Amino acid sequence: MRKLAAALAVAGAAAGAFGVAAPANASTNPYDPDEICGSNYHNIDHHDFKTGYGSLMATTYLEYNGSTDCVVTLNRTGILEKWDTGATIQVSGKSAVTDRDNYTYYAGPVRGYAPGVCIKWGGHFDEQNWTSDWSHCG
Repeated sequence: MRKLAAALAVAGAAAGAFGVAAPANASTNPYDPDEICGSNYHNIDHHDFKTGYGSLMATTYLEYNGSTDCVVTLNRTGILEKWDTGATIQVSGKSAVTDRDNYTYYAGPVRGYAPGVCIKWGGHFDEQNWTSDWSHCG
């Protein structure tokens, strides 16, 4: 969050120096979780990462295609720089699969085939981590 606050302060100062406000979505993430996961995936759950002031920083999506779960975390800050971003999924009885690195747009996709069992899924953005309880069983 410190990184986000500093970047927003610099962007605001730069816009003020030139007397022009930057467009609200100057660098919107062009990617969609359905497209990242692939053909026939659709969203079944999500978790938002927000600043202490409620601004959206990133969203972790749980996608499903009828047989396989897919997790992706998308940067929603609108700032084109690399952020510590992660996506993870764990199928009951198996080890977690995680993709985490410094990414500009998104982490993942990570996939889990979980017929008849529960999964844990989650994400990471900047200094925040989140993992679900065992869920989406069946």
